[in-house]
Amino acid sequence: MCYYAVESVTEEIMEIYSVIRSIFAYIPNYLQLAKTEYQGSPLKPGDNVLFLGSGPLPISLIILCRLYGLRGVGIEQEPDRAELSRIVLQKLGCSDQIRIIEGNQYTLPMIEKFELIMVAAQAEPKKAIFDHLADVLQFCFYLALQEQHLREHCLLMIAAGQILRGYKMQ
Repeated sequence: MCYYAVESVTEEIMEIYSVIRSIFAYIPNYLQLAKTEYQGSPLKPGDNVLFLGSGPLPISLIILCRLYGLRGVGIEQEPDRAELSRIVLQKLGCSDQIRIIEGNQYTLPMIEKFELIMVAAQAEPKKAIFDHLADVLQFCFYLALQEQHLREHCLLMIAAGQILRGYKMQ
């Protein structure tokens, strides 16, 4: 039997544990969200998806990529959260399928073309994010947006930023 001293457990591990514990109750929601995103867009195995505001535990990205054979990029602006996310992905064996980079909406455009772009509910300010996406992304893509205040999921087909311009929060 193995015993660990409380002092040897880092704050990061405790944060991951706390987040994972709270997420387990919502796993069915994440699975349904991934199914909606996959079936509501023309995604196929091997396609690229991007999650803007991926956080320390990019569970949406992990589930979507693992279940449907997609390749993912998470963009997180907080360096400590991005690093924690990389550690989680490595421990789960997802590092070859999903990569996390530090940045924000201004990290875009990137070399890759993304068939689906997900914007985290907590990613702010939405107007600046969508205005920038409308300016720089010159190809068609699907945008997945989950708004906490609406408690629903929205999947939109975007043609070179047409719908994004002038986005307003309700």
